[in-house]
Amino acid sequence: MPTQVSKGRKSPRLDLASTHEEADILITQQAIHLAKEDPESHVRVVCDDTDVFALLAYHYLSEKLQSSLTMQSPIIGRSCIDVKETARKHSAIVPELLALHALTGCDSVAATYGLGKQKQSLWLEKATLWISLVNPWQISLKSPNKQQLSWVRAMALQLPPLR
Repeated sequence: MPTQVSKGRKSPRLDLASTHEEADILITQQAIHLAKEDPESHVRVVCDDTDVFALLAYHYLSEKLQSSLTMQSPIIGRSCIDVKETARKHSAIVPELLALHALTGCDSVAATYGLGKQKQSLWLEKATLWISLVNPWQISLKSPNKQQLSWVRAMALQLPPLR
């Protein structure tokens, strides 16, 4: 059951109850809405999902938000990601993040297979270098054609070319 915590009060949000796929989008929409509403606010998303992380970073940058936005694992001892700082530090790659996230398979692989937020953040650093050094044609991953997608798969992801 989704729960809202505001000013020290917890309240159930029946309007946000949803399936898993929809939950990623609803969590992101609510967090971005809160961050837009009050630029001085601190929004904390309690979630362990790399899909949500990718969506938050992408929309944080594209909406030019100023609020503090963090993503905290619900499991004690796990990392807390500063989405604001991540989006700022990786601003060269964040506009392409959703496409890169899908191309790498991160959007369909659980953290139990070793692709959690920390590893994705490290992968972002490598991807930023790839975009600046290895992508001489500055291929946009927002809407690649088949030839460009084949090149990305072969060069960056070490996958066989598309046929």
